[in-house]
Amino acid sequence: MVLTLSNLTRFSRAAPGAFRLLHCGKRPLPPGTAATPLSVFAVALATSLSGCDMTSVEKKAAEAGATKSGAALLEKNEGTAKVKKEVSNSVRLDEMKGSSERLGPQLILLPGQGVGAIRFGATFATVERHMGAPCDIRTETRCAYIRQAVEFTMNDGVLVSLLAQGRGRVVSGQQEGKDTHYGTFHGVLPPSIQFGLHHHIALKEFGEPTLKKRFEAAGASRLVERDFYDGVTLEFDSLSNGNEILAGIEILASKTAPKVTRERVMILQKDTPKGRNVPK
Repeated sequence: MVLTLSNLTRFSRAAPGAFRLLHCGKRPLPPGTAATPLSVFAVALATSLSGCDMTSVEKKAAEAGATKSGAALLEKNEGTAKVKKEVSNSVRLDEMKGSSERLGPQLILLPGQGVGAIRFGATFATVERHMGAPCDIRTETRCAYIRQAVEFTMNDGVLVSLLAQGRGRVVSGQQEGKDTHYGTFHGVLPPSIQFGLHHHIALKEFGEPTLKKRFEAAGASRLVERDFYDGVTLEFDSLSNGNEILAGIEILASKTAPKVTRERVMILQKDTPKGRNVPK
């Protein structure tokens, strides 16, 4: 498929920067590359870095790979150019482990309260009912969903905290032969925080934390920093190129955490892509 004005117009909402290609003439995408919003974004990104040298553009577009969470953020934040440019594109989709499929209900993370309809104090039965499936890993203190990438911590049979995981993080305590890496979290942290954001962009969106703790990435864990807020903790992992991206969001009980309005939750639910039901 040839990149023409009409084709770029169709994808402009997902990748406004693609219009820079008009100045470079009408050239096809690299062989085998589908003309999707993601591929147009990859070419636009390469163009912005290398001018109008189409040979290098084609090479870089073929090699470029934006994370799936990054692609989703591009579609959701049409008016926020800086956020679009700073979404991590350092991990190729084919190199990421863990399921890329969105499963189960939409999960709006609510600092101090819980996630979606699951609130602190909920029992195992309540968690499983709202998640639409039994826990993949269940102990007296843990209810983990691997492909949905969320883990609930229980105390005396009720929910006390939860941790949403970025795709590809290693699952601890998993049985042999089972999924070893978390899948794709089907949700968002208000105002519009999603996995894959660069560290400094997440801070701009969410504000400065009350406390920071640094770590040395070691072994399977790539955790390098935890930023603490009232009712929520953001975890950042280090990529192989040294970039730090948001890869964990822990929600804790708090009576003083800022409340998310019902109207805001409804907007986020509307904007979040629908997920497939969890296979029985």
